[in-house]
Order: sequence, then structure tokens, then C-alpha cells
Amino acid sequence: MDPYPAIDAPRFWPLGDDGSLEVESRITGEVVRDLARMGILVLPLGEYSWRMGSLQVVWRDEEKGMLGGASDPRRLGQAGGI
Repeated sequence: MDPYPAIDAPRFWPLGDDGSLEVESRITGEVVRDLARMGILVLPLGEYSWRMGSLQVVWRDEEKGMLGGASDPRRLGQAGGI
């Protein structure tokens, strides 16, 4: 997976011993249904939840001879370079 799609992908977070799971609402309905069938209580969050943390990535693409950067859409940020 390329860096930005990996950062942008929907996230989930286990809440503890009760079997519940917080999920960003962009996780497909099929996945949510399958989790419920397994007895997991799914607690939906918004499309992008700040509670899931955030990250920024810088990488080097050796084949293209370039640097890349990406910022998490869950926070205000912007990739830049000089």
C-alpha cells in the first residue's frame, strides 16, 4: 500500500474486555456486519476521528529519485519540502 492510502485508511480501536470496537464509519457495512456476527459490539465514529491519532510520513522513492510526504487527514497538516 502506498503511504497516503495507508494513512487515509479507516481505523478501528478495541475498547476493552467487553468485546467492543470503535470504528471509523468508512469501514464497509459488510465488515461491520461480520464483526457483529462474531459477537463484537461495533461503536461507530465519524468518517475521520481525531481519537484514532494521526501521523505524518516522509519517504524516499529510489526508483523515481524523489522524496514524498503525506499528512494525516485527521488533523490539520500539510506535506511540504524544499
